[in-house]
Amino acid sequence: MVVRVIIFLVINFAALALGSIFTSAGVSSDWYTNLNQAPWTPPGWVFGAAWTSIMIFFAFYMAYAYKIVGNRRRLITLFIIQWILNVSWNPVFFQASFGDKWFDFNYIFDHSDRCISVWLL
Repeated sequence: MVVRVIIFLVINFAALALGSIFTSAGVSSDWYTNLNQAPWTPPGWVFGAAWTSIMIFFAFYMAYAYKIVGNRRRLITLFIIQWILNVSWNPVFFQASFGDKWFDFNYIFDHSDRCISVWLL
């Protein structure tokens, strides 16, 4: 099980590394800091600590699930799908920079072709 934990740690932290490349200066950028954020939005350093913890716990969970699950192919398929979505979220959010319009559903529906094409990139 230790080997599986290490494998999933490497894969999970590869996702974080790729995400950080796409984020670049996103969290400290003027665009992000000027967003209308909820009052309970934590400081930027909390995100790094939180995602590190999440990925460590998720690696242990996946190693354990791989050992006991009946359909490993489905487990790995779902893991790959979440990994791709997890990594692709960063460029969509930080590089597309829809600004405040990102959370305006009317804007998203009116410009859904742009939103979908950015997501598929």
